Amino acid sequence: MGVGVALGLLVVARRAEADDAELRALDLRWTAPAGCPAREAVTRAVTGGTGTTRGADGVLRADAKVEPTATGWEVVVRTSRGAAIGERRIEARTCAEIADATALVLSLAMHAAPAEPRVKAAG
Repeated sequence: MGVGVALGLLVVARRAEADDAELRALDLRWTAPAGCPAREAVTRAVTGGTGTTRGADGVLRADAKVEPTATGWEVVVRTSRGAAIGERRIEARTCAEIADATALVLSLAMHAAPAEPRVKAAG
């Protein structure tokens, strides 16, 4: 095998590793009562059923906790990617609606550009 072929294979292997890391850009912890959609259902909704995600740089870590309320359900979704931290509270009539809303929030967060640090102007 020539040096050129070996280098070509190395480049392809490195690119495949980078693609795999980019495709696993969501780390979801889903806590919901029995009867609610499972974590896998939410992840599938985010990934479009492919089991993979492609998002902006870095892993999006998400912690979603679902609880019943007097009028339905509530989820608190906390996300972080690098130094960027977010939190959303969503209420809905059914747990399935909560799962769908969570998937939408995570999908939008996956594809959002990382926030620029804010700098106060001197003055």
